[in-house]
Amino acid sequence: MQLLSFVDQYSHEGPVCRAFVRSQFSPPPAQFQRAQKDYDSVCHWFWDVQRKLPRLADLYPDFKEVDPKNLPSEPDVPETELREILRGFHNQVGLYNADAKECGSIVRATKQSSAEQLLVFTSPLLLSFAIALRITKVTGEIRLG
Repeated sequence: MQLLSFVDQYSHEGPVCRAFVRSQFSPPPAQFQRAQKDYDSVCHWFWDVQRKLPRLADLYPDFKEVDPKNLPSEPDVPETELREILRGFHNQVGLYNADAKECGSIVRATKQSSAEQLLVFTSPLLLSFAIALRITKVTGEIRLG
């Protein structure tokens, strides 16, 4: 499931959860600290999302959609790269919700109606009754004939 993989990738050490190391090419200290703070806040946000996002076992039985309103509020960061990552998360939520909606409609379409259940239950009895009638008819015709 891509949504859960996306959240797992960004809530652990990697593209967002990382500690910057100052070098001679680093920006001024204030800008450097602000960037580190922005990355840390997005990392913590993904960590919170991972905790609050239902796991696959919770999503699967009913193909529940993920309501973005139930997730933590998104941090406001000026970094373009971080905004792109957050936009990618929202795209993944939209794709997951579309898939969940489609799977849910397929599951609902495959459920038997009460008439279908009645037919499945009674058809063996009706078939055996029809065969018995046919055997009785043939036996009667042989005796008369």
